[in-house]
Amino acid sequence: MSHVQHIAGRYADIHKWQEDLRADLHRHPEVSMEEERASQTIIDEVTALGLDATRVGPTGVVSVVANGDGQPVLARAHMDALPARP
Repeated sequence: MSHVQHIAGRYADIHKWQEDLRADLHRHPEVSMEEERASQTIIDEVTALGLDATRVGPTGVVSVVANGDGQPVLARAHMDALPARP
């Protein structure tokens, strides 16, 4: 089973994790190109899932998720966050 299939199959289980992560990032807002805490948090979370994560530039993060013989999947997200209620 590929990482993509594994993650997709567990989406219901990880939904709360996603909400908690979003709330944490918004409790510690960082503006564009100053996301040091946010990028380290993402690296920690991605590696906890058993994936590799690489810092790119001062605040970027890249992780390649193998999809077996399937088509590649690309996801992109902004990491800067304004203060928000969880």
